Amino acid sequence: MTNKDIRRPGVYGEKTPAPAPAPGKVVAPKTPVFNPNDPADQLAQQMLNEMPAEDEPEARAKQIEEVKSKAKEYVSLTPAERWLRNIKNAGMEEDEANEILDKVLEQGYWEKEYALYHGRLKVVLRSRDAASNQRVANALDDVRTFDQTVINQARLRVQLACSLVRYRDKALATAAPDEPISEHDRAFRERLAFCDRFIAGPMIEALYRALVDFDNKTYAALSEGASSGF
Repeated sequence: MTNKDIRRPGVYGEKTPAPAPAPGKVVAPKTPVFNPNDPADQLAQQMLNEMPAEDEPEARAKQIEEVKSKAKEYVSLTPAERWLRNIKNAGMEEDEANEILDKVLEQGYWEKEYALYHGRLKVVLRSRDAASNQRVANALDDVRTFDQTVINQARLRVQLACSLVRYRDKALATAAPDEPISEHDRAFRERLAFCDRFIAGPMIEALYRALVDFDNKTYAALSEGASSGF
């Protein structure tokens, strides 16, 4: 027997080293973590919350990077540049945006008539006040779900009831600014009941689209830049 035939107890030959694992793909989180003190990150998070998340990790990573890039570019603009971009994205000219601003400053709200279904259905929407925003927040607190579809439905339902002041030839209940809060609450409940009972299901989606357009115009006209006077 030679020395080569002698083996230490438990040793039965040299082992081949295991290959190093291949680098994995980048997995982007469904809900990315942002720096709460960074305005660009705050805007990017808001933008991502308002769009469907990509399911594939690589697509999600690309979506996050694109949104963060857009947010970073937006916050680098001056207030005047932001305002001009906002009204352009809302499909408005400066004159129309200034008219909205003047109406809100003069009477506390702005109204716009929408002719839907080729003019067969005319509705009037009114810009909302702080109390209306609180009603929306309260409704979302009652939802108790993370399902974005359900959340959007609850939000739009209350926003429409807050904004709809005329449907066809019917003027819906409203309260004057100097009336008690109880009268404003009563008028809102009446409008909400009307929307739930008398607007046909297929038509409600058309009203929601009009409401989204109306809100885009309202928020753009009153966005940063308008209040700062540039």
